[in-house]
Amino acid sequence: MHGLASHEPLLVNLLGHLAGAVIFAIFLVLLHRGRRHAPRSGRVTRAAAALALFWNSASLLSLSWPDLAGPALPVAAMGALSLLPAFLLDLGLDGRPRAVVLAGYALGVISALLHAAESALPHLPVHRSTLLLTAAGFALLSLLGWLADPGPARRRLAAMVLVLFSLTFAHFHEEGAQAAWPLELAFHHAGIPLCLFVLAQDYRFLLLDAFLRFLANLFLAGLFTFAAWKAAVLAGWSSTVLADDPRHLALAAGAACLLLILFAITRHHTQQILTRLVFRRAPLDATAAALRAARLDSENQFLDSAASLIAAHFHAPSWHWAPSATDPAPAPEPESASIPLRPDRLLLLGPRPGGRRYLSEDLAELTQLAQLVTERLQHARESERARLLTQAELRALQSQIHPHFLFNALNTLYGIIPATASGARQTVLNLADIFRYFLRHDDALIPLEEELAIVRAYLEIEQLRLGDNLRTELDIHPAALPLRIPVLSLEPLVENAVKHGIAAQSGGGLVRISAEISASTLIVAVSDSGPGFHPNARDGVGLDNVRRRLALCHGPTARLETSTADGLTRAALLIPLDSAGPPASY
Repeated sequence: MHGLASHEPLLVNLLGHLAGAVIFAIFLVLLHRGRRHAPRSGRVTRAAAALALFWNSASLLSLSWPDLAGPALPVAAMGALSLLPAFLLDLGLDGRPRAVVLAGYALGVISALLHAAESALPHLPVHRSTLLLTAAGFALLSLLGWLADPGPARRRLAAMVLVLFSLTFAHFHEEGAQAAWPLELAFHHAGIPLCLFVLAQDYRFLLLDAFLRFLANLFLAGLFTFAAWKAAVLAGWSSTVLADDPRHLALAAGAACLLLILFAITRHHTQQILTRLVFRRAPLDATAAALRAARLDSENQFLDSAASLIAAHFHAPSWHWAPSATDPAPAPEPESASIPLRPDRLLLLGPRPGGRRYLSEDLAELTQLAQLVTERLQHARESERARLLTQAELRALQSQIHPHFLFNALNTLYGIIPATASGARQTVLNLADIFRYFLRHDDALIPLEEELAIVRAYLEIEQLRLGDNLRTELDIHPAALPLRIPVLSLEPLVENAVKHGIAAQSGGGLVRISAEISASTLIVAVSDSGPGFHPNARDGVGLDNVRRRLALCHGPTARLETSTADGLTRAALLIPLDSAGPPASY
């Protein structure tokens, strides 16, 4: 007991600097993770936290291994500690008045240089005088800065804390001092929470998330360690006893395992209590059940309903959609949160009442809810795709009434046409190919090359009907040929162009078909020199059908775009390459 009492100051110092090193290390990690959304003062905060970490770590090493640390490390630690108030002054006063902030940095540099000169002036009280200069100087600068520009209550409170932090320098005696050591050490290590208070002004809820859980875990670990030590003392289990009696060693190992299990269970329940009482989080199961029960008549309506449910879950009074999850957008504020619910829909949740931030568990729950929404959308698309394919198959089966009769009739017609009428014979062959293509129902996606073959057959038939009034151009990039598009998605565009753009004009016109790959997107376009789109004649059921099948087969980012410019009417399929890739056989 006498040995413990004689080393109590050193023990408290070791524990204090160890806690400071751990706390500021965690703080720096949190700052690094949130650097994208850091406030304006982020760099000053990181510099101050790094100085605080160096001060505690260097002091800890100097106390633990003085011979290894040497005389330079304690001097460097005091230099870092002397510079730290200057950064805190900058943060606490929001960088104004500038003259006071610059004076603080100058005072910090002077104090650090005086500490470095201590060894050269052994007969002068440099150490004590420098500490008093630092305490008085920064206390005065803090008061001057506040009086010159009081600002909001946060600045006034920060100035008061800075004064208290400055006064702690007057109590920095030798680390092993015995006189009145509890009071001295209390003032000595008061710098850690006071420094943390100033640093945490812009990260309050972030630190609450990390440090409250850290302190709870630390308290539980200390409690269980103390209980294990007391139990070992009561049982008389010393290292000698355990080494001499294997039975006691086995019991001790079993007790240690049991203690670890109890610690894990207690820690889990403690986290749940913190989540429920401190962070006031709504039950996740209720919101998930509401999302599963939400109507899905249309994707957009369901997404709006899901966004409202998610916002209500997190007590966010406002939410809105960003145009696209892939578009560059301004970084959200630290009090907001975002999650993509669809590739073209980014949900942004607004700030919550009281400045509450979205903590780590909030973001984890937000990800779970977003995944549930995505799964419902995917399941709905698959069901709709299966329904449409079933209907298409039924229509195909209905259209195949006596298919043999149809093809036999075409073969007979081909046979009775004179060999000299090559155009008529080719038309029959083209009709047979087109009917056969229309009746296929085994694949929802086919290579662009196959769809182009039917388009060419259709254009040859129309060429016979319209003659020189129909002019065609094809500009197909070879790399686009094996890429897959929905069956019968290009042919309706060409048919619309011929029917409404060329045949309706007395002088005819041009139909141009192009296919290219641009910015990871397959673009297949049909242009004509017709009069342009008519809302009733040009954009009816056929194009609507193409749009729906594009979304079902390639996702919501695939689309059909129509436009009129420079005398040309254009309809284009835009399909992401990742969903238009050729099958494995290509």
